[in-house]
This record gives sequence, C-alpha cells and structure tokens, in this order.
Amino acid sequence: MKLSITAVKSDLEQLINAGDASGIRQLYARFQQKTDLDPDLCLLFASAFASLGDMVSVEACCRALISQVPDHYLGHFNLGLALQNQGKGDEAIESYVAAASIRPTESGVWSNLAQLYADLMRYPEAIDAGENALRRVPHAAVAMNNLGVIYRRSGDLEAANQILRQALETEPRYADAAYNYGLVLADQDDGESAKSYYRRAIELRPDYVEAFTDLGSVCRTLAQYDEALQAYDQALKIDPDYTEARWNRALQLLMLGRFDQGWQDYETRWQSGGRGRRRFKRPVWKTEPLDGKRIFVYAEQGLGDTFQFIRLLVLLKARGAITVVECQPSLVGVLHGVDGIDELVPRGGRRPVFDVHVALLSLPGLLQIDEHNIPASVPYLHAPTTANQPLVDVLSGGDGFRVGLVWAGNASHSNDRNRSCRLQEFSELMQIDGVTCYGLQVGERAQDIGSLDAPASVIDLSPQLQSFSDTAYALSQLDLVISVDTSVAHLAGAMGKPVWLLLPFVPDWRWLLDRDDSPWYPSMTLFRQDETRQWAPVLERVRAQLVMQK
Repeated sequence: MKLSITAVKSDLEQLINAGDASGIRQLYARFQQKTDLDPDLCLLFASAFASLGDMVSVEACCRALISQVPDHYLGHFNLGLALQNQGKGDEAIESYVAAASIRPTESGVWSNLAQLYADLMRYPEAIDAGENALRRVPHAAVAMNNLGVIYRRSGDLEAANQILRQALETEPRYADAAYNYGLVLADQDDGESAKSYYRRAIELRPDYVEAFTDLGSVCRTLAQYDEALQAYDQALKIDPDYTEARWNRALQLLMLGRFDQGWQDYETRWQSGGRGRRRFKRPVWKTEPLDGKRIFVYAEQGLGDTFQFIRLLVLLKARGAITVVECQPSLVGVLHGVDGIDELVPRGGRRPVFDVHVALLSLPGLLQIDEHNIPASVPYLHAPTTANQPLVDVLSGGDGFRVGLVWAGNASHSNDRNRSCRLQEFSELMQIDGVTCYGLQVGERAQDIGSLDAPASVIDLSPQLQSFSDTAYALSQLDLVISVDTSVAHLAGAMGKPVWLLLPFVPDWRWLLDRDDSPWYPSMTLFRQDETRQWAPVLERVRAQLVMQK
C-alpha cells in the first residue's frame, strides 16, 4: 500500500510551517511502516528534515531511497549534503562522486565536491572538480567565482585573479565576485585596487558585512586608520554580532591608543578563531574583590604576549590575591621568581586549585590599563647568574660594544612577511669598528648567518641558546639588542636592556603610532619603516645611531 504523496506533502507543509518536529517524525514513522516505500516520499521527508536541521534523519531518508534505487542521482546528492553538514567529509565525497558518475553533466555536484575538497585542503582535487563544474556551465559567473575562491585558498593568486576577472566580465554586477577579487588583490599587495572592488561589492550589496570588514582591514594595511575604523563601524551597524569586524576594530582602536573601547572589543577574540580560551567549573574573574582568593591566570597567546603582560600580576597581588600562573613550558625558567607570581605551573601540567580564573590578556581590560597607568617599572624579568658553559665561554670572548641581533620572528605568524627581514639588511651594522655582533636568532632562520659574505662578522649563539633562560643570560651580557618584533625583543625590554625595535610600516597594535618610544618598555627605542615599506632606510638610521652610541 502506498501513501498518497499529495496527502503527505500537504500534511508535511502544515507541520513544517508550524515547526512541529515531533509531528514530522511521527508522520515519517508511519511512512516507514509501509512495505512499499515511495522514492518521491523519501525525498520529501529528507527535505522536511533538512528544514529542521536534522541531518541524521536526512541521511536515513536518503539511504532508504538508495537502497531501493541505487542509481538515484538526488538520493546520492542529498546524502552527500547531509554527510557534509555532519562533518563526515570522506563519506560525503563518496556520495558526491557516486552522484557525479550517474549525472556527470550536472554542475551542482561538481561545485559541492570542489567546496568539500577545498575544506579538506585537498586543493588539486578541489581545482579539478571546480574546473569540471565550470565546463558544465562554461559562462557561469558563479562557477568562476567558486573556482577563484579555491585557487586563492590553494595559494595560486595569479589563477585566482584571472578567473575572478572573467567572472566579473561575465557578470559585472556580481557582488561576491567583486568581493573575492578584492581579497585576491589585497593578497597581492595591491591595496588601493582591493579597496575599489570592496566598494564595488558594497555598492551592489549595501549590507555586505564581510566586504565592509575587509575594506577596513585593507585600509589598515594602507595606514588609512580613520577610514578603517569607519568601515568596521559600518560593518557592526549592519551586524553587531559580526565578530571579525569587532575583533579587527579592537586591533585598530588599540593601535590608536583608544584603550577603553579597544579592550572591550578585544574580548571578541574568543569568538574570532578561539585563541586559547579555557573552560572551568570555577567562575571567571570579573573584577570582584580578591582578598585571600586564589586566582588562576593562564597564558593564551604568544610568548611575547606572556612577557609583556605578566607584569600585571603585581596589580592582582595588590588586590590581595594569591596568584597561580600557567605559562608556556618554555617560559617556566625565565618566569620563575617574577614579582607577583605565587605559584607557577607549565601548560599541560597538573591543574592547580583556584577560586576564580582569567585569561592573561583579559587583564588589561579588567584593570583598565592605558598608556598612562601601565606598570612600566623595569626590570621585572631577570637573567640567571650563569648559563651552560659553552654559552658562557662564547660570551666571555667578545670585546667592544656588544650588540645582539634578531632578524626574524615565527614564520607562521600572520604578518611575518612584513615584520621579519633578511639578515643581509644588517650587514652595514656588522662592519662598524668597535662593534661586535651576536646572533640571537634561533630556529631555521639562524642558518641565514651561513649565507653572509663574511659569516664570521656575526657570532652565532644559536647552538648555545637551548632555552629562554639561556637567551636571558645572553641578553644580560650585551650592551644593546637590535630586533624585529619578536619575543626576544619583549624579553629584553622586560629585563630593562636597551632595545632598538625595528617595526614595519603598519605595526602591531601595541607599538602605537607616531612615536619612537614605548610606554610598555622604557628602555626601548622604536625604528619605524616609512611609506616605502623598505628596511634599508630603517637600517641606515640604525647604523647612524649605532655609530654615535658605541
């Protein structure tokens, strides 16, 4: 006996409009009891469950359909959708491939395959599927746009640029293509052109919150800071809950020294990519009295952030707290004995007992820190009195004015291509009479010394720098540190050592703008790139200053 499709459809529409999930499931249970399952009804119920977001039931409906009609295109296609939405990527691929084998001329299945492969970072397969989709509809701007997005994600910016231009030539009023083309242009460091395409996307779609947000970001890279803020503000007028806009506005406000609003927006980091939030049964500290309470403070971001903000623990001690600090394991040695820390534990070690907890970089906002009340008494980090003997021996041999050099940060940092430089840029410093240069660089970039015309002009300390305690000891033996924006610069500043910090044209927020000093580190001098965004003019100024300093 068959159920009437018309009757079931009518009942389903009423149940869907009423949001009656229970009623839909009861009707489906009746349907399943019938021995003669109708494929069209299977699809109908799959659609109903999809409207409820119940992908498990969608999967069940599609599998029931395929068991009756193994070569049913929509059965396999919708099964792929259900599996993809459940995060079952490999199974979804199998279903889409099956659907494509049944109807190889359908562009939709190839488009979904391309997106799924891209999400799994299987870019060659994603590109192949995207090109298949485009071949099925050779003039479809949507397929061109989707392929352009995949090319960009794969790192092939030239191919992305070309196909997205074709999409816009095919459909000039296609907002998504204009936006994605702007993203590619920004990646290619053509910020002004990127701006024009973001604005074009916004003209076509005035509520395009992503385009406003990326307009703000490209304005920031162009040092057009007021315009950046306006774009972020506009994005948040459209969608106050859009975390990427609020997070980027936080960075811009902090760079401009507008700390009050900046710290408030900075808390959006928990929604924007996670960034290390921890969850405990004990409550989060929200400025309530701390007399006699144990507060657990955990490092959540980079090593330099920990060095910079660990100073705030003294303010918690002043409120009567017992401070328990969790830090990155590599920092335990150098943070041991820091004023304001009662108990120090490494991340991944035992979980201490505490009453309340807080993330380290939430403290500035909670404590209402601005450039006028930063606890800037240095040193607050100290070097050990000795180190491994090979390091002691190397440092005991140099003479003259002793300068430590750091030319590169963590290569995985999102702005590393702008903040790091080539060691060759420092070559003029190594030729100054009376100056001895020491390489404080560790990791892969320490090998850059071997590429110098005269490698002996820099004494490479990397083999002896096995920990941050070793680095701190080395810093204590030097007269000056010249560094790009890295954790070593923070460590030197926290130790009160003279530091000359080399900054890109658009610096990290903490270095503010239009000043050559830092409220965070009194012993630090900032050397900023000018609008040419080149390191050579910066190092020329550094060399002239060093000649006078030594």
